Amino acid sequence: MHRVRIIFKPKTELKLSPQRLSVALHGFLMQEIEPAYADYLHQQSVNPYSTYVARLDEKTYAWEVNMLTGESYQVFHQALDRLRDSSFELKLQGGIQCQVLGLDWQDYDLQEASRSFYQEEAPARYVLHFESPTAFKQAGQYVIFPDIRLIYQSILLKYQAFDQPDEEVDEEFLNLLAASTTIRRYRLQSQYLKVHTVAINGFVGSLEIQIKAKRTLKNYIRYMLGFAEYSGVGIKASIGMGKLRLEEVDRREQR
Repeated sequence: MHRVRIIFKPKTELKLSPQRLSVALHGFLMQEIEPAYADYLHQQSVNPYSTYVARLDEKTYAWEVNMLTGESYQVFHQALDRLRDSSFELKLQGGIQCQVLGLDWQDYDLQEASRSFYQEEAPARYVLHFESPTAFKQAGQYVIFPDIRLIYQSILLKYQAFDQPDEEVDEEFLNLLAASTTIRRYRLQSQYLKVHTVAINGFVGSLEIQIKAKRTLKNYIRYMLGFAEYSGVGIKASIGMGKLRLEEVDRREQR
């Protein structure tokens, strides 16, 4: 998997929220890639990428694009790497020029992560930081509270879509993951992402969980949570929702 982080500064006096920029940047990204691949992405139930926008200060932002497959990396690398030391225009307020201040590529080796799966026991506690609005869809309805089963289901669906496309999520295994995880505390608030004229509600904040399971299952959960830092969690990760940052709780605190 790959990640590019683009630091940019919009040339405007307008106060732009990361959520608004996220949607506009996704539109820009789709314009920069081959139309045939953009059409292909629009037809997918699970997209091979996620995005996220963070405000660094009053006028500077970071745009993160995570690519889960080799194909998405090839297409997006060609479109985005040429932005280095240049500028681009967003279709906001008649057009806003954005100056690129920095561009950095990072790799995440899933094979290396899977090898560490067997080398040491994973922690039993984590803080999940949801840094952009996160929501799920169940039975046709939006769910805007962090349900553990839905979190794991979302991660597994995204992982299997690209690593094991012919397999379905095992419901018994999903139940085992949920039963092995307890929410210890949380600090959350609602927040929405507006797509055109539709506001999609979700939650942001932190959630501390504890895993009570044997070593193999604990290590598997750690591996999946690491993947989710790239894939995002829940719906609309491609336009900036569901950004997850994982924090391991110090092992000394677990005693």
